[in-house]
Amino acid sequence: MSQGIHRSTFALALVLAIGCGREPAQSSQCLDLATPVSLEMVRAYQRVAERDGRQDLTEDAARAEITRGLAQEAFVLETGLVDPAELRVRVAAYRWEAALQAYLAESGRRAVAGADMTALYGQQVEALGRRRAMLRHIVLPLMEGGDDDEAQARLLEAATLRGRLERGEDFGSLAEAYSGDPVTSGRGGMIGWVHEADLYPDVAQRVFDASGPGVLDPFRSAHAVHLIEIVDGPERFVPDVERALPDLERGVRSRARHEALRALEAAIGLQRQP
Repeated sequence: MSQGIHRSTFALALVLAIGCGREPAQSSQCLDLATPVSLEMVRAYQRVAERDGRQDLTEDAARAEITRGLAQEAFVLETGLVDPAELRVRVAAYRWEAALQAYLAESGRRAVAGADMTALYGQQVEALGRRRAMLRHIVLPLMEGGDDDEAQARLLEAATLRGRLERGEDFGSLAEAYSGDPVTSGRGGMIGWVHEADLYPDVAQRVFDASGPGVLDPFRSAHAVHLIEIVDGPERFVPDVERALPDLERGVRSRARHEALRALEAAIGLQRQP
């Protein structure tokens, strides 16, 4: 099965239902495989594929995926190994879920399009502020299932490295020579600016309890011993409007989806479970 068909399962089921005007599980009975796929079906398939992140799906590729899907369904049904009634139920469930997700997504999109982000930024600017620090580190990995003796040896090694730093050796050079982090060791252990929420809670507490730049005491995590240097900060960072825009849009979208879901539940008489 091609990636396109796999990623557009909902699209295929819904488009075939639109094209046939009947249950998708019967689509191979209402569309002759020799009949060209309608432009309406192709356009609908492309729209759903675009929302799945496939903006480059051409008309010919969409038509080929639909045709292959029809042929695939016809073959499966003709084997007699699949109960058509059960398949109709499964497709109906796909339709219900796809309809709900499309409704929520469009509710969020319209809310974002109609929101005054500049005014919203002014209202939420204080809440948008986050603590951050510029960090670099040396990681001394522990073997999986390593015992306390190994951890103590690594802590002693980290303490020795810290002593060398205090005597004036370069952190970056030591990180390149000793750190087991393949991502940062090649750049002198530099992680860069990190927000508090990006760190594990125990690491964040150590970093943001610090009064300023400096090398922290070595400490052990589940998989390694860490030697962290605060290069700059900690500080409270308030993004400008442009940088805050993704968070603002995410909040507007989330609230709109929540309100849309509550409206749907009220309209059809559903009640949330306590």
